[in-house]
Amino acid sequence: MKYLSFIMMILASIIKILADECNGWRITSPIVEGLVWTAGQYYDISWEPSNSQVETVDIVDLYTDNNELAATQWKGPISVKTLTTGNFQLRVSSTGTYYLNVTATTSSGGKCSLNSVSFTVITGLPEPSSSDTSTFPAPTSSLAPTSSPTLGDP
Repeated sequence: MKYLSFIMMILASIIKILADECNGWRITSPIVEGLVWTAGQYYDISWEPSNSQVETVDIVDLYTDNNELAATQWKGPISVKTLTTGNFQLRVSSTGTYYLNVTATTSSGGKCSLNSVSFTVITGLPEPSSSDTSTFPAPTSSLAPTSSPTLGDP
């Protein structure tokens, strides 16, 4: 029992040290609630290191609002001093509410993690209703060639 208390005390100290190393690091974009992003478009995530001990940003993962990993969006590492991932293509297959999780490494090798605000991702274009054909008229002619190309004599 004596050893268990000692181990718990050491673990608590390690957790506090890591929390202190991460303290001050924050996401600066996206920070506005209610954003709507489109799958396949390019976005970035930005941060400010402040007084933290964060040295590199390592990975940006996209999570559903149910906290399920949807896809890794960006992989580093990149110096925290760059302040941004630069543009990455948003890869997701389902419309829904998501958030980004950014993982970084501190100068002592500890890990820090931040979540962005939630945002909506839209995939694909909305399908027209069956009664609305005004924006998608039926074709009036075929664009297929009427004969096959032939090779001429050189």
